[in-house]
Amino acid sequence: MRTLNLDMKNPGLKEEIENDGGYITGCIQCGACMSICPVAISGFEFPNKRLFKLIILELEREVLEHRSPWICISCQRCVHVCPRNVNPHSIYFALRRYQSKQFRHPRIFEDIVRSIYQYGFVIEPDNSKRRELNLPDIKLGKEELDEIRMLMEDSRLRILGII
Repeated sequence: MRTLNLDMKNPGLKEEIENDGGYITGCIQCGACMSICPVAISGFEFPNKRLFKLIILELEREVLEHRSPWICISCQRCVHVCPRNVNPHSIYFALRRYQSKQFRHPRIFEDIVRSIYQYGFVIEPDNSKRRELNLPDIKLGKEELDEIRMLMEDSRLRILGII
């Protein structure tokens, strides 16, 4: 069992997450969101209840260490079952932004963003494999790739130095 040091609070953490992701203080730790989450049902560690409690307690170090916001697949089922109108999906994405601002996002996140910036896809398209399977080549035109890059350059990704 891990002991939490309640003296290591970041006053303002909960307010910042709520300003970006919505009301979290209403979470009554009922677990309805986890009961319908496909990621949690699949067996991945996805401790909403614990993470939300850490946010409410403003324990920044523990919040920054959590990887569960990055596991969310954005199905938003959690939003529809919460009896207190808390929006776990929105809070998870606020946490992603918060962790990214602190450079505490998973390394793979940067790799994916850079690949999208470079190729327009999450991974570099391998058309030779597609041809072996009699599939048409995939590629973006210069105009489409320029548009993707322009959108990314106008985002916080540039400020964070990820692209």
